[in-house]
Amino acid sequence: MGIQINGQTDTISASDGGLAVSGYELTGPSNINVTGIITASNVVVTGDLTVNGTTTTLDTVLTEVDKLEVGANNTTVGVAITQSGSGDILRLYDSGTQVVTVKDGGNLGIGSNSPSSLLHLLQSNGNAKITLQRSNTASNTDDYGSILWRSSAANNNGSIGVARESGENNGYMYFNTGFGGTLSERARVSAGGTFYVGTTSFNPPTAIAASGKFSYFSGIFVGRVPDSVNNNSEFVPIHRLGQGQGCQFSGHLIVNSWTGNAYLNLHVTSRYTDDNINWTIINATSNGNISKSTVQLVTATYNSQSWLGFLKNGGGTGVFNMNAFLESNAGYAGNLGLRAVTSGYTVTTTHATLNP
Repeated sequence: MGIQINGQTDTISASDGGLAVSGYELTGPSNINVTGIITASNVVVTGDLTVNGTTTTLDTVLTEVDKLEVGANNTTVGVAITQSGSGDILRLYDSGTQVVTVKDGGNLGIGSNSPSSLLHLLQSNGNAKITLQRSNTASNTDDYGSILWRSSAANNNGSIGVARESGENNGYMYFNTGFGGTLSERARVSAGGTFYVGTTSFNPPTAIAASGKFSYFSGIFVGRVPDSVNNNSEFVPIHRLGQGQGCQFSGHLIVNSWTGNAYLNLHVTSRYTDDNINWTIINATSNGNISKSTVQLVTATYNSQSWLGFLKNGGGTGVFNMNAFLESNAGYAGNLGLRAVTSGYTVTTTHATLNP
């Protein structure tokens, strides 16, 4: 085999079929064909390097690399990394900081060197975020993105997503559950903050508006009545009359502040056929240590509609609270939602002073 070394052509052979060259520069007019193994301490390639065979061992650190690009044109895979040992499959660094890690087993860490789940995001100051962005303009009810849960049989069992409500700068969040492999919306939070359960508008069975107002309600209400303020004159409409619908309130009505208090345990009904109103007071009291807040059961006109409700009428101040079963039509289309109002109402009938 002839090799040109420093202008001289020499023949070098090795009994084991290998070729060892040290300290020489190999040049040739075209290609240099070598059969066997070439062992070199340093190799400088000033043109292209083509490997047609299989590289079985590559233990190399690439330094001062401007770009490492793989341009694949096949039907299998562009880049494949096989880790047969227990070390990390892949590490990516930003300067000296490890920023992406694929652990043995497949867990992917972004910002985490030791991901504990399939996807583990780590960022300081609560800044670990996932961004789902739509690339084109959405129409109303079109999705901006969602998260989908599936079973091992690829059944859709649940999803959470955000869709356009009425403009590109607002969206509602929806919650779907799967039944028989079909996803159906079960709850929604509107762009304005209304929470709907079992409906997407102010219809039965339940919706909670941005201020906390309830629509048609059939269940247990616990807590402060939305919009109730600390004064001594306030009306809480609980049911719109004249709609051919019944109402039931069964439980506790509480008024509380530093300067007023009342506690009532009562049962109130309005018959759906004729709006006949009945009430039973189980217990009604106030503590003499604080002024009594007088509470009445009344019918009042508000927004040109007739409402059954509770009225704070003089005495001590306080905020309305409820712990009761309530079924009412307060939130049907055009109605108020369960809330307190401080003006604009006119009492037409006082049915009872509940804590005389």
